[in-house]
Parts: sequence; structure tokens; C-alpha cells
Amino acid sequence: MPRKIVVIDEGMSAVENLARNEACFESVRAREFEEIVRVYSFKQPGVILAKNQSAWDVQDAAWDLLEVTRRKSGGGAVYVDENTLGYSVFGRIEGVHGAVANPTHIPYQRMRFAVMEVLRSFGLQPREERHWGVRVEGGVVAGHAQRYENGAYEVHGLVRLRKWNLEAVAGALKLRKCGVFENAQYLVAANEVYSSERVQSAVSAGAVRVVRDEQEELRGTPGLDELGVHRELFVERLVKYLSSGEECGLPAGLLQKAKEYQARYADAAFVRGSVEHRRCLGHCFVDLE
Repeated sequence: MPRKIVVIDEGMSAVENLARNEACFESVRAREFEEIVRVYSFKQPGVILAKNQSAWDVQDAAWDLLEVTRRKSGGGAVYVDENTLGYSVFGRIEGVHGAVANPTHIPYQRMRFAVMEVLRSFGLQPREERHWGVRVEGGVVAGHAQRYENGAYEVHGLVRLRKWNLEAVAGALKLRKCGVFENAQYLVAANEVYSSERVQSAVSAGAVRVVRDEQEELRGTPGLDELGVHRELFVERLVKYLSSGEECGLPAGLLQKAKEYQARYADAAFVRGSVEHRRCLGHCFVDLE
């Protein structure tokens, strides 16, 4: 088996995808592989909460209608469906090179550069967004997050193949608005008001002057198809930028580990989290702060 591999998986649930990512991460951390690049799609609607995000951010009705899980990286939640494409790189920090002050940012830098170069190859003009996102025209088309443990990392991203289904997203997540009251900034979601530190405030939601709206910003975000980017070509070019590895199926040992990890990512206690988790973190494609 080569030390660097590329795995392309189609049509899995959010839980299945996170379990496979966990198996890849643990394999690289154990030095069984030097690097794994994985590209994957989703077969059904779901919500993936961030590591420190409160389950409060999920709409009550969504718990019975959607698959809800939690990843081990930071940021905000994301709504996924069959029009969402995911990609992850698993490696070790000593195996990457770059000129940034914080070495743990090098995988982020590499991932965003690859996505932007692929978009440029289609004649687009992508721009860097805060927190390692990528913006094209009216919105953020790619969001990225990372986990780092004992020298091993996973940096992963998502792109939208088509425009967001806003009715579905709003039915899944308590989308936020950002506004001002008496020269202080607040976030509003589900008629509750929070400070920028995510401390609930007694300020009335109606008193906050809204300056940005998460739902409207998602509405303005184009999908790859609208930009003239063909899915298969995007995947082909992205893989070339990210890896020199050999394309293959996920090895049998990793498949078995992934099956074992599925129970963890479907476990209600893990997904619901604790009271210490932060509310009002919103959707990972929109940075309101």
C-alpha cells in the first residue's frame, strides 16, 4: 500500500463521512500513512455542529427530521445535502512546508490556496475570506476548519454545488443577525440576544439595529454550477493540487475502524454536547464578526 493515497467516496451520510474521516485521521496519527486526501459527497440532508457549538443552535424540529452530528473541529455548524461536496487532507505538521508564523496554519494555507487555484482555472476571481474561507462574487463558496492533535492534522472543507436551499437551511439552524444597540455589537437568533462573547443579554431583539443577516448572505452565495464550474473537473483539479498520492478505495482496515466510529458520531450524548458549549455560533459559511 502506498504511503500517500487519494480516496473518493460518493453518497454517504454525515455520520458515515465523519466516521471515515476519523479513521483516516487516526491512521495518519499512528503513521500508518504519510498522507490521505479524501473527497466525499452526502446522500441526505443533515447538520454538522462544530466542536464547541451548543445544540441550541439547531432548530427543535430538525432533531426529528434530519441527521445531526458533531465534528471535532471548530467554527460554526453547516447544513449538508446532496449538493454539498466535502474534501479533507490528513497529514502531519512535519510533512508540510510554508511561511506562516503559526505552523498549524500551514495546512489551512495549503488547502485554501488549492481551492483558489482551481477556481482561477475556471476563469473566476476568488478572494480570501476571514477564517480561511474563499469568496467568489456574492458570497463564501468554500469554508474550512481544522483539528490538530499530537502533530497530526485534519483540514477539511465544503463547497456548495448549487445555491443554498434557504428554506431547508433556516429549518435546520437558528440563523443569526448581527446588529448594534447603544454602540455595542450583538447577535440575534431565535429572538434571543447575545453579546459577541456569546453571553445572553437582556437587550430586546427588537431594539437591536440589524446591519448583517446570515440568511441574506447565504442567499447571495452562488453554487459552483452557477459559476460554470463542473463538479468532476473541480474534483480532478483539486486532487492534483493537493496530492501526488495514488487513488484507491479506503483500505479494509480503515473501513472497519470507520464502522466502529459511526456509533460515536451518532451518539446522542456526544452530539447534544454540554451546557458549556457556546450558543449562537451560526453557519460556518458566514462570519458575522
